[in-house]
Parts: sequence; C-alpha cells; structure tokens
Amino acid sequence: MNIAEVLSRRTTSESVQRLLLSASTQEVLADQLRAILPSGAAVGPFRLTEVRFKPGRKITAYYDTFVDTESPKGHYVRSIAVTWGPNAQADPHEEATVLTKIQAEAVRRGVAFPFQQLWTDFRDWSMRVWVSPLDARFNQLVRLSDPQHVHTMLAKTGLAESDSSRSREYRVTSI
Repeated sequence: MNIAEVLSRRTTSESVQRLLLSASTQEVLADQLRAILPSGAAVGPFRLTEVRFKPGRKITAYYDTFVDTESPKGHYVRSIAVTWGPNAQADPHEEATVLTKIQAEAVRRGVAFPFQQLWTDFRDWSMRVWVSPLDARFNQLVRLSDPQHVHTMLAKTGLAESDSSRSREYRVTSI
C-alpha cells in the first residue's frame, strides 16, 4: 500500500477507506500493538470509530480494539489513535519527553496495563499509534482514567461516599 499516495490531495474517499479497513493495515496495527504488550497477548479485531482526513497532510483514525492477555483480568477494550503522515513535529525529542512523563503517570496509576508502553511509531508506514489514556493535548486524561482519582474528586464535591472501597465501583471509559 502506498501511504504517500493515500495521503495526497488527489486521493479518493475509497482509497482512505481501503487503507483504514484493509487486512494488511489491521495486521500491521496488530503487530505494532503486540510489540508493546506482554508476550502472548492477542489483539483485535479493530472497530473504526472516527476518521479525520486532512488531504495532503495526514489521516487520523480512532479504533476500539480488544486485548486478550493471560492475566487474571483477561480481556480489555482499549481505544487507540493511529496517525499516518509525515512527522510534522518541530522537536520530536521534546514531544517524546512529554509522552514519557504522561506514560509514567499512567503506569504509576495502573491505567496503562496491560500495555508496557502507550505509543509506538512505524516509520515504514509513516504511522504513529497512541493507546488511551495517552494524549499529549489532554494530559489530565490519565488522572481521569484512574477510578481512585475519580472517587476522590467526586468525594470532594459530596457526590461520592467517603468509603474508599467504593472506588472499585467506578469505571472510566474513554470515548
């Protein structure tokens, strides 16, 4: 698949759709995610939820995917963002530093699991994959994905009981 051609201003919506839904794209995406998951984890299928196409610049697709691990918790549904396009970042090192800090907080809060890393780049396809709750523009998403933090936040407003064991009842789902 010629990514540069699909990103061009001359592309058709059918070409974009073919890129996003093709078996080869799904396989590459699954391979990239398995590389940042524990050994033995299974990924897929991918459900496309949103697409943003900026002709001549980039395509960003949002998917929900199933992750099956050998852990006692078993199955997970995770949202991922996949961007195809040239790296337009003025300073990719600076961006990596910010992402590393956000990822460290996600690991510390337990919301990165089962992923060992929350982003990966695949230069052969001009592709970048981000796993929720990683979001450089909304770094509070990590805290808001932590049920304990949500419980504490709601308790301060009087909307939640002060019993900390109830935090297990909170479930945060990104949309």
